[in-house]
Amino acid sequence: MSYNPQVYSPNSVKTIFSTVESSTNSAVIANDRIVIESTGFSHPECSVNGSGQLVFTGGEHVICYTPMATMNPASSSTETPFTFRWYDVTNSQFLGVAGRTVTRQSSYTMTIQRAPLSVAYVNSAITVEIRCVSTSGASVNAWNSLNLTYYGRNWGYIYSAIG
Repeated sequence: MSYNPQVYSPNSVKTIFSTVESSTNSAVIANDRIVIESTGFSHPECSVNGSGQLVFTGGEHVICYTPMATMNPASSSTETPFTFRWYDVTNSQFLGVAGRTVTRQSSYTMTIQRAPLSVAYVNSAITVEIRCVSTSGASVNAWNSLNLTYYGRNWGYIYSAIG
């Protein structure tokens, strides 16, 4: 079977989103919400509300998120784990699997394992958000507060079945 772009009609949609790149996501601690950016967001069964949360109207979705976390103060050489996870605001419970990133100013090898992607499955009309589960060591900003272009940005995606 060959792929023909004029005939092929996928039965899924993938929407990329980012989180707010400002002090809104600075110095996060356990249970802090990480605010999702609504500008330019478009998905047939989901929207971003005024609180920076994803609001699903139904359907089946896989949601993923990874932060571009930086340390505050940036001069710290402390190895700082930052664990994050999707949270179901509607039913007051965590969803899926947690992700963990480790920040460190120095270039030494990390001794703590990282799993830099939090993934969850959603199949109902609910509101979800990204939350910090825990952090230790230096203070963590859930965005590239150093404004270094080679660091990248926070991002996530929603992969949804349609039709």
